[in-house]
Amino acid sequence: DWQTILYIVEDLLGGSSAIGNIVMRFLGYTLQHPQVLHTLQAEIDAKIGRERAPTLNDRHNMLYSQAVLYEVLRLTSSPIVPHVASEDATIGDYFVEKGSIIFVNNFEMNSSPDLWDEPQKFQPERFIVDGCLKKPAHFIPFSTGKRACVGSKVVTNITFIVITTLLQRYNIAIPEGVKPDLPRGKISLEW
Repeated sequence: DWQTILYIVEDLLGGSSAIGNIVMRFLGYTLQHPQVLHTLQAEIDAKIGRERAPTLNDRHNMLYSQAVLYEVLRLTSSPIVPHVASEDATIGDYFVEKGSIIFVNNFEMNSSPDLWDEPQKFQPERFIVDGCLKKPAHFIPFSTGKRACVGSKVVTNITFIVITTLLQRYNIAIPEGVKPDLPRGKISLEW
């Protein structure tokens, strides 16, 4: 029916803006950190080469590329859709009444010095431990559980293809004399 078509179009358009935002943030952070950009391009050259286009099958072999994407998602800290408590519960010392709206403070989880070493520093290597990609339990860029973002795989897969293709084919850099500016986002609630 027409309503279903509208929901599908809304989901597709919502996903495209998420992809565009992540790609722009990815480029912004890596351009400000040329050593990260160099390591990314070296990984692309080593794992894919320059003769064929990247595919999703390459992704599991591209540890550093995935770590950079995680770090971009961590520093970007997109808001997570609120949840509603389905039953009364006690979490730690807090009572949560059934029907309560629950917001996850994703920004705090992604920038707390209690959870991250030097949280304000762009450091993709924090996600590589003993040669393996490690995603800490407190890192939930697309939420978690039954209400996690249904588009997370689409967003991360398309971002991977766009970024690896771009960096495979082009050498990018900030023009000499230009100071990079990656504006901080702002989240607010008003009623």
